[in-house]
Amino acid sequence: GMLFRKLGISKIQLPPTMVKAGPSRTNKEDWVVLIAKGLFPSQNNQYLGRKLDPEADDPPVNSLHWSVWKVKEMYERLIVGLGVPRAEMKRYISRVQRNSNAMSHAHLKGVCDPTGMLPMNCVFITGAVQDGEGRRTTFGRFHKEVFITRSPCMEPKDAKILKVVGRKPAEMPRKEWNFLRSRPFGHVIFPTATPEDTGYVPLSSLVGNGDLDGDDYFVLWDKGIMEHLKKVPPRARKCLSPLNCGNGQKKSAAATGTVHCNTESSSEVSSGGGGDSATASASAASAPAASGSGMGAGGFSSIGAGGFSFSGAADAGSSATAPAPAPAPVFGSSSSSSSSDPSSSRSRSRSSSSTP
Repeated sequence: GMLFRKLGISKIQLPPTMVKAGPSRTNKEDWVVLIAKGLFPSQNNQYLGRKLDPEADDPPVNSLHWSVWKVKEMYERLIVGLGVPRAEMKRYISRVQRNSNAMSHAHLKGVCDPTGMLPMNCVFITGAVQDGEGRRTTFGRFHKEVFITRSPCMEPKDAKILKVVGRKPAEMPRKEWNFLRSRPFGHVIFPTATPEDTGYVPLSSLVGNGDLDGDDYFVLWDKGIMEHLKKVPPRARKCLSPLNCGNGQKKSAAATGTVHCNTESSSEVSSGGGGDSATASASAASAPAASGSGMGAGGFSSIGAGGFSFSGAADAGSSATAPAPAPAPVFGSSSSSSSSDPSSSRSRSRSSSSTP
């Protein structure tokens, strides 16, 4: 699963998909072992974030690994197959090889929206960039659309052109918006379904049948390639468009073409924070069963294999609980956080109460 920081919460809701071992038959204490398998943003994305942010310190020379600027042949074939001239694609690759500052693609970790308020069929990309006038702004304020796919991508429908949220959605509180803007470069945030969005198909699943349990997404925003992708034949253009699925207010707005990802003016983006997400698996000891809500209390949003969001702990001293409908253990305060200590592979938590 994935753990991602969330405002206003202090507990982990542990989804059943993250419990890799059942409760102990001999140990009656309430604790859980959390194994952090990776911390994000990655070093390469931290480097790219500093390249893109006009106010960040320049990264060390030659600190970008060659595999980052390299575009896999699989992605190149897909883009050319959709209608982009091969010569244009080769020019872009050659330009990036000569100058990493020209790099306009990245492999971003997919996570769910911790606010629950992003418009359907849109994504939010963390980090700051320089606009056409040299000013610092949010990624989506300047790059309003991106090409996105994931590995493996074998068919045209495995890629999409998605709008990027660049201004605060009308219903989103300013505090939540500032929180999203403060996240460091390295994540592509997908919208989450709400209880009224019955039948909604997660947007991540439309991108190469992806999910949010640790998948990396190839995101490209090069102006020349994007212009060609917007002129591809109608059949290819249909493949690149996200489907409008499900019910509910957010879906209805998308289906009627009234979703706006850049509708409200906002001040410049605040400084990016440190790494704030982790892939993790957990093993429960013994604890009484309890239920919790999908987007309830917690310090992180945790995404199970199905792409639904759960909550999780951000700081030491927080407790954890499992989501409904499946009963699962209730866990206590954590002695160390899996997202803040890369040298630690396990964190142990003890409970002071059996209630969420």
